[in-house]
Amino acid sequence: MGCECDADGICIHTIKGTFEPTPSNIKLVAAHFHCHAPTCLSVALYNNATGELICEERPIYGGNGLNNPGFDEPGFITQPPCLWGDEAYGLSPPPSMSGVTLHAVKTANATYGHHGEMAWMQMFYIEE
Repeated sequence: MGCECDADGICIHTIKGTFEPTPSNIKLVAAHFHCHAPTCLSVALYNNATGELICEERPIYGGNGLNNPGFDEPGFITQPPCLWGDEAYGLSPPPSMSGVTLHAVKTANATYGHHGEMAWMQMFYIEE
């Protein structure tokens, strides 16, 4: 955890955490991770035992040709959530989190100073 800088002077700040969801008999249906623009690079959620990536979100900055013109303006940012559900709607089935310890990793560009840094994971689930 903390900052690491590469040879070009680009510094990345990393926050990591491990936790067990409660209640324990759940399936994820949505995950949306919050981290601040313009520094946010990614937030990822893993199965801690297997290392399997469950969800990763990376911000998409406006002015880059998004399909939604209302959000495709310089200075705007969107961070699409991870969704699971009915395959009829093109979604993958909700993953079971029963007995799973989760590991989260959030990265941010720390090259330039800014006020505050945090990560917050909002997850919605159904009970099995």
